[in-house]
Amino acid sequence: MKAFITATALMLMSFGAYGATAEIYGKITTIIASDSTIYGGCMVRVNSPLGAAAKGLNCPAEFDFVTFSCDGTMHSVSEGKRLFDLAQLASLTNKTVRVFVDDTRKMNGWCLGYRIDIIEQ
Repeated sequence: MKAFITATALMLMSFGAYGATAEIYGKITTIIASDSTIYGGCMVRVNSPLGAAAKGLNCPAEFDFVTFSCDGTMHSVSEGKRLFDLAQLASLTNKTVRVFVDDTRKMNGWCLGYRIDIIEQ
């Protein structure tokens, strides 16, 4: 019984350790490449009818901008730039994207996009 109580307590404590993540579908409408002191060096806006805030994420509700942390703060520089490159490609070809967003990792208040898929139409 003691082991069961301990296991249950550990399981309940671990719930807070997981942040909210969600997928946002839409088109890339704005691309921001900045110096690395703000926004992690790059951001995109996903024009989505159901954005990050509506999906329960703690991200700024007025815009659906996500950072890819091109400066390497959240993951490697090459990974951030690869995600940003895919976003630019999707924008240029007018493709729909699926961006995976994590609201526990932020740059200047903006949520991190840690994966992007180009959706074939």
